[in-house]
Amino acid sequence: NDSCSQIANIPQDSQCQFVLDHCSGEDYFIGRINYLSVYYCRLSWLSVFSSLPLLGALSIFFISLGLTASDYLCPNLYTISKFLKLSDNLSGLTLLALGNGSPDVLSTFKAMSFGSGSLAISELMGASLFVTTVVIGCIAIVHPLKVPRRSFVRDTIFYLMIACLLIFTLVRQSLTLPISIILVSSYVLYVGAVVLDHSYLKRQITKRLRSERSRANFTLQILNDNEEIDDIYLDTFANLPTIEELNLDHRNMEFVEEVDTILRVKPPTAADSMVRTGSYGLKLLVKELQKHSHLHGDIQLESERPLTAPNPVDSSSLPDDIESGPTSSSAPGRLGSEPRHNLTTAQSWYEETQEIDSELHDMLRFTSTINWWNYLRRKDSKILELFAPQLASFHEESLANKFYYIVTIPTSTILRITSPVRDQSILLMLSEIEKSQSNPLFNGESDAIGEEIGKFDFELDRTLISIQTFVGLSFVNYIYLSGQSYGILWFLLGGLFHALLAYVVFLNYSTSNFSSSELFKLKVINRVASFAGFIVSVTWIAIFATEIIAILKSISIIYSLSDDILGVTVFALGNSIGDLISNFTIAKMGMPAMALGACLGGPLLSLCSLGMSGLIIIPYENPSSGFPLVFSRTLAITSTALVANIIFLLFIIPRNGWMLDKRTGYILLGNWFVATILCIISETFK
Repeated sequence: NDSCSQIANIPQDSQCQFVLDHCSGEDYFIGRINYLSVYYCRLSWLSVFSSLPLLGALSIFFISLGLTASDYLCPNLYTISKFLKLSDNLSGLTLLALGNGSPDVLSTFKAMSFGSGSLAISELMGASLFVTTVVIGCIAIVHPLKVPRRSFVRDTIFYLMIACLLIFTLVRQSLTLPISIILVSSYVLYVGAVVLDHSYLKRQITKRLRSERSRANFTLQILNDNEEIDDIYLDTFANLPTIEELNLDHRNMEFVEEVDTILRVKPPTAADSMVRTGSYGLKLLVKELQKHSHLHGDIQLESERPLTAPNPVDSSSLPDDIESGPTSSSAPGRLGSEPRHNLTTAQSWYEETQEIDSELHDMLRFTSTINWWNYLRRKDSKILELFAPQLASFHEESLANKFYYIVTIPTSTILRITSPVRDQSILLMLSEIEKSQSNPLFNGESDAIGEEIGKFDFELDRTLISIQTFVGLSFVNYIYLSGQSYGILWFLLGGLFHALLAYVVFLNYSTSNFSSSELFKLKVINRVASFAGFIVSVTWIAIFATEIIAILKSISIIYSLSDDILGVTVFALGNSIGDLISNFTIAKMGMPAMALGACLGGPLLSLCSLGMSGLIIIPYENPSSGFPLVFSRTLAITSTALVANIIFLLFIIPRNGWMLDKRTGYILLGNWFVATILCIISETFK
């Protein structure tokens, strides 16, 4: 048999030639590298360690996939959603859910396009099982919580329906167009249900809070008599101060909020984004809190859940506050509290002292020894800040972070110079500049605002976005035109056009003059760049997903493993480990309900993405019979375990008084280990 899968039966000294003769077709040479050729012809001298380079490359591609989705695709989608004026809740369930789930969505599509349907659906089932067992179990163990009833019942019922539909599809061993349409329609129906339920809750809570504020009272007993109001919202308002305790200095409060907006480095704030943008917001919150922990030591939460104070100026703003969820650590400062003022003063003194010490330290080092690293770290050098800003604080990071930076520096540098990422904070800052010029409220504080705006390096940003315009668009042009007979000509013509476009961006990006016309140009540049960044990010994610599938297919041939076992283990874990870290960290910081919501709502899109892939692929493959699937024993075990686990959650949590406790968490972890062991046993004795 000359099939590539029979390579294990070939003598070792003939395996390299066999791979070159029989494993170079499009069914095996999927990515940009023939990993089978590398393994058998280039790494054979490593003997039993030959697979280590493949596993290392697989790990790097998984990290790169998650890095692109979280740091480049999601911020651009967030900016696009604001430009399209989508509501925060709707954008979180559509554009940002797509961005956060892009590794699963594009990996599934790529696997199906290469004819690996088993790898695609086993990854979806395995990742869903991992999230509903290991991730939720870790949340329960780290921080037991009272589950919000309405959202929990809604999400688990939809989850159960989709899982049963996929099992039905597997039993039929075919994904048809009608089932694909049902899967996509189910997610649209889920989005509609969430939006309607969210709107209803906002109206109810706003009505009750207005009534309570008119009495200058916020009492848990009065609010609790309406059981239709979700517990997750009650937590937010249970212990709020009365209206007499609030500082009603409108002018001071609005000015502090404006300065806070200008100071933001990420989209609005982690607190503003985390509920509105789903798992993307969770990742932002983790980054923000970790950044604060580096500056100020361990994070201390005064209560289980940070509280969001309603805006005392206008009660109509209450829904936005409710929707934003727990606030960041800067929220108390907006009430003008004295402890916050002292903290800010101490922080400023600490930062100034550290800056002086840092400057003195750099001067001493520069005079004692001059080398390339010290040159790059000099203040007047923009190289690190332009291409690898994370290395500026490399010496201050923990050992784990240093290792992570070293591993990801090639990927992060390439992504930075090719993928424009326009955080919503940049657009907000431009709006605040425009507002400060026309609003008389800011006449007295214009110097302070100008000082804060001056901290943003417009020159560096102009250089960066000009480079990204040329390199990023040329990269996309090369990827999609390579292999075409006319590709070289179009690539050269495209390069000239991209260079001209980058020059136009450079000329129209003002760094000092903020007149109305210049501000308009900056806003246009940022919004167009966000669309370009979206295209480049999707291109990179598709490339990384393709390489992951290529390596997994190679491993399956090398070790004679089925696509199913690789999908439910390696593929699923690789795409889910980021969710585990983010949700575990959020739960540990005292917000488990938010992490639980991401665990239940997020995988729904991933499961329904099978329908989107089917709608694209089936019409070109075989519209009458659909896309063929194989219902193996591994998939039977995984899908049964997934449905059983969802039913278990629906049964045990109400029976436990709507509490997700440690005992339930340990049971969930046990469920995953049992299912995984059964899959491995089934694969071993197949």
